[in-house]
Amino acid sequence: CAVSGITAPETCFVGDEDDITITGNCLDGVGFPDIPGSTTVSSTEEKNAAGHIVKITRRVQWTTPGEHTLSATCGESPAEKKIKVYKVDIEWNGQIVTGGTVPRIVGQPIALKAIIEPAPPAGTTYRWTVPDKCIEKYDMPDTLKRKDNENPNLDGNCETFARITKLPEVLVGASIGFYTFGVPKPSNVTLLATLGGRLKSVVTTLNVSTPTGDIAFRFSEYTPAADVIRIVGNELICGRTNTASPEEDSAVRVEGTIHTTPGGAGRIAFIQRIETRRAAGVPSTGSDGTPIWNPPVLTTEGAYVLDRKPKNINSSDDMVPQFQAKIKVIGESATETIEVLDSPSVFLSGVATAFDIREFFEMFLMYQPTGGIWVTIHKARWRWSAAGSRAPGQPWVWSHRTPPSAVNSPDGPSEQLPTWETRIQDIAA
Repeated sequence: CAVSGITAPETCFVGDEDDITITGNCLDGVGFPDIPGSTTVSSTEEKNAAGHIVKITRRVQWTTPGEHTLSATCGESPAEKKIKVYKVDIEWNGQIVTGGTVPRIVGQPIALKAIIEPAPPAGTTYRWTVPDKCIEKYDMPDTLKRKDNENPNLDGNCETFARITKLPEVLVGASIGFYTFGVPKPSNVTLLATLGGRLKSVVTTLNVSTPTGDIAFRFSEYTPAADVIRIVGNELICGRTNTASPEEDSAVRVEGTIHTTPGGAGRIAFIQRIETRRAAGVPSTGSDGTPIWNPPVLTTEGAYVLDRKPKNINSSDDMVPQFQAKIKVIGESATETIEVLDSPSVFLSGVATAFDIREFFEMFLMYQPTGGIWVTIHKARWRWSAAGSRAPGQPWVWSHRTPPSAVNSPDGPSEQLPTWETRIQDIAA
């Protein structure tokens, strides 16, 4: 009776199954005790032509991390092999969440860490796969920065932006951090650890909840409706002429309502973006037949930029970049409503003989959980347009007046994060 050796992987993982094999010329009386740190799944034997056992294979499932010694003895012929068994887990908030869930509210930070017991060898690598709707960050500063600091009352030419930083295609490292801007489906996060030449994959699930919300438009109550657009002095006005006028004279009143989940205290706000083409001045025709306006047409070239109420020049404070500078605190499991008004206007110089204005607006109802990033809960759109002309020194004649109205698509619950690099005021400055 002699044991030739024990064959087994040198690196194993808790939860996995591996085959442990003993070979020899005669193992009929071999002592093959239970394998430490495991439970036996199955056991098979192979015999030679003489009927002697020459191979024993046990399939085991590993249950306990650590270094385990496998031994087998047949007479005076023992064999021994050491095996490292590792336990690979995902940790969140000090808790092991492997095979479980990570409860988060949309916009909250998510920090995950790989935990390996016992300590992994040098050269261990980690690769993570996260679901969709996860980003590295969403930057939207609360305050503006003036490019011209010598003029504290300057409203134009300010730095403002909202940017999305995407996650790299492959996340590596023992720990990762990210945010969700929506509810991912599917929602699994997978960690693939490579150590000792073998791979181990473990999974946890993001359980992301989100507030609900809605946007309601109330448009001006002029009769006829087109009379909300009018010329007052040197201004083409859509809505009320100043803040002393009744609110119901505004071109649009926008009301947003958000209902938070348990643990979902934070802030809410409106973001409004604008896509515009404002031609107002003296038109002429170029040599190639294209219209030329003096001054040039103010246009965002089909893109949306931030539409923000001008800074109060009597204040030394920078206002937040949200539309009309409104941010409201909201508690957990709470309902809050936020309202903004808008009445666009366009300056018409004394020598202007025509105007042609077309504007689209996007309203984003935003939510920021405490310690998290801003995310979108609801989105809606509205528009207005007007055109007219006059002979020099004569009254204006309308070509058309299209009062403010909702744009039906896209509208509703949204996960779109608004981005911009400038404001409409800075384009006009």
